[in-house]
Amino acid sequence: MRVLATSFTSTALNQPRCLRTLAAGVDVCVTVTLVDGLVLAVTFHHSMNIVRVVVFGRATVVEDKDEKLAALFSFSEQVVRRQVERRAATD
Repeated sequence: MRVLATSFTSTALNQPRCLRTLAAGVDVCVTVTLVDGLVLAVTFHHSMNIVRVVVFGRATVVEDKDEKLAALFSFSEQVVRRQVERRAATD
């Protein structure tokens, strides 16, 4: 299963006023930057290798437990492949 357009809020977005606004179905823009590596030079000309994505969409509340678990599994698989399966096998 692949989850394409589900994003769960955290940290600064977990404020009641912000969550109420998002739950109303407003248009949102989510920006994610992945720092792939640092390029350090002898001089002061350092740089970073980055990958960036900007996603536009409409906020909705995910209330279905199975849908939340599927999104969590999909995210976990991207971060630490097969660790969820390995962990489940040891429980």
